[in-house]
Amino acid sequence: MVKQPVVQLDRYGCGVACVAFIMGVLYHEAKALFDAEKVDSSRTYCFDITRALRAKGILYKYSKLTDENIDLLNKNGVIIFVRKNKAVYPSGHYLVRHNSKWMDPWSNRIISDDIKKAKSNFTNILQDVPTWVMYPV
Repeated sequence: MVKQPVVQLDRYGCGVACVAFIMGVLYHEAKALFDAEKVDSSRTYCFDITRALRAKGILYKYSKLTDENIDLLNKNGVIIFVRKNKAVYPSGHYLVRHNSKWMDPWSNRIISDDIKKAKSNFTNILQDVPTWVMYPV
């Protein structure tokens, strides 16, 4: 089965889209696993994402990305948080590793700041530095 990228439907919904992608469900199904107030703000953290996955029996841990665990970036299913960057990701951004690429839930963010025009895609390029990593156990 070929997995399709999941577009985020909320301005701060990249974590939700990553969970939907990993679970193989629609965005709205994954969104139901999160606190509504967090999805509508920039306060969705690694804890919230791993908790949402755990609610469906998918076990993930999270850690600050370091030289010791940098090899996790090459593993399928890993979710990363890319640091805040005023020009590209004012609140940071979550992406998922899949088949040697990154599933980006708002891949045209640089071109369009309008969430209604958001598109998702697979990419080889990270727009900034990953700082946190979530990985299956």
